[in-house]
Amino acid sequence: MPDSRLANNGGSGRVDQARIRKLAQGWGKMDQRQRTEAMREVEELTRSLAPAYREAFQEYFRRMADREAANQRR
Repeated sequence: MPDSRLANNGGSGRVDQARIRKLAQGWGKMDQRQRTEAMREVEELTRSLAPAYREAFQEYFRRMADREAANQRR
């Protein structure tokens, strides 16, 4: 299982928690362009994580985007 091995992609395996928190808290105030840029930043911030953790962060932001899009359609 590839995800059960330690990642060896040169990173520290840590993310800037303050930056992730700031992105998450500001998400509802961002327009689509800003959200696209934020997703790029999330990808950059999580690059050094193991795939399962990286995907969890990215999925969290995708779900927030989907929820925001649903709220705007109402």
